[in-house]
Amino acid sequence: MTDPATVGQIEHELGAERIGPAMWGEIYRSRRTRTYLRVIPNGTRGLTVQRRHELDGWPTLRPCAGIAPVSGFEQRGLLRDQWYHCIEYEIDGEPLAGVLASGHAEHRAAAAARVLRALPVWWGALSEGLLPMASDVVLVDGEPWLLRMPLWGMPDPATLLEEPSRALHLAPELLRGQAAAPDRGSDLFAMGSALLALAFRPDSRHGATVMQRMAGGTGLDAAHRVERLPSWTAQVPAIGRGVSGLSRLVALDPADRQVTGLDDLADLLLGCAAALNPLTSVRKVRDDRGNAAAMDLAQEALRDEPSYDLYLLAAGLAANPLSALTFLEEAVREDPSRPEAYTEQFRFITRLRSELIMMLSRNESFIERLDGIMSEAFGRFGPAQRDAQMPAMADYLVARGKRAAATRLLRPVLVDGAGTTTRRKPLHKLAYGRAFLAAGRCPEARRIATEIRADLDWLRRQGGVAADIIGRAGLELRDLEQKIAQRCGDGS
Repeated sequence: MTDPATVGQIEHELGAERIGPAMWGEIYRSRRTRTYLRVIPNGTRGLTVQRRHELDGWPTLRPCAGIAPVSGFEQRGLLRDQWYHCIEYEIDGEPLAGVLASGHAEHRAAAAARVLRALPVWWGALSEGLLPMASDVVLVDGEPWLLRMPLWGMPDPATLLEEPSRALHLAPELLRGQAAAPDRGSDLFAMGSALLALAFRPDSRHGATVMQRMAGGTGLDAAHRVERLPSWTAQVPAIGRGVSGLSRLVALDPADRQVTGLDDLADLLLGCAAALNPLTSVRKVRDDRGNAAAMDLAQEALRDEPSYDLYLLAAGLAANPLSALTFLEEAVREDPSRPEAYTEQFRFITRLRSELIMMLSRNESFIERLDGIMSEAFGRFGPAQRDAQMPAMADYLVARGKRAAATRLLRPVLVDGAGTTTRRKPLHKLAYGRAFLAAGRCPEARRIATEIRADLDWLRRQGGVAADIIGRAGLELRDLEQKIAQRCGDGS
């Protein structure tokens, strides 16, 4: 492995950060300009005078499609008594190595798809036998560019032992000496090994062991790697197809690596990328196989990757109202700053308030928990939403037997200082009437119902209130009048 102290010194001297190893040299990124450098030690085995001269001519080469242009070349003394060849690239973008190391599996798969489509372009611009590693690739606005690289074949064994991850990108036939030079098959292996980082992290701790395993074709086997994809992904066929297709690029037989076309494999990986978003996969299972199967997948995904949006989705899938409420509470805990879960909690409890109150009323702590959820959600609403949901909140308070609290909530928005009630909030006034009726105050309830009927006639003539509100208020008024008649009779 590259000595961390040496890397730190080089980073300091260059004003750069190390991205990772390439087959020849190391890739760094300037902290100031955000452009890239390839740093090759002067004492690198195989770095002949002719090859040094080749590097010296890179800044004068014509631009090639998909190949990052070289802006400069110089020799620098970066460590005591040690000189390095520094190739500077005129490109600013995101390193593929960083994307593959990230925790966003869907981004890793999408980047892999784009890189596979770019590989034939790089062959056309340079040659086959590139032996690319993730550090050689930079994503500019999501599109991959290759840092121009030496076409010098495989480094010597001592160099591989110093940085075993290089050996992980070498096809078995190269390590066995069965191939005269790198070709398309060995490039597919190198790129496949790099991109499989989207799914697992191979063991690269011991150079000699890694080389032996790779020569034997077992270095990337499940026994020698750490899986990176969460367990729920095993249930999603699109993810399995993408990873299996990518694994064919590292087949022992070079002919097997070219069975799947790169464009077809890229399409598989794009499907894999979409499926690696648990929301997408859970929704697809819901549409294909129903809520129960989708809930199973959602619960598995939530064990691996708790997320606000997935808790919201699971709440909508839950067959049991208490389970749905629990998922909504988990969403709030996951991100208390976002409003959607509070709104959904409020709507959910409003819709099922009678059922929930009946289910929870036997347990004081549970029913208080329900009260707390409603109070917290209502308190989180902005002024417009709070006003719109005030009748629903009042109806909940009435259902909980808190009729005085319901009237206290509504009175300030309905009644002015002179005791006059507004005509422009018929839904609020209906909730006000329901609160009085629930308290057994029949005269007040009947008076409010009479006022509302006159208010609706006035609003139909004057306008200023949406027709759907007036229509809804008319339906609720008939329901209130029927309940007044049933409870209070015709008298006062």
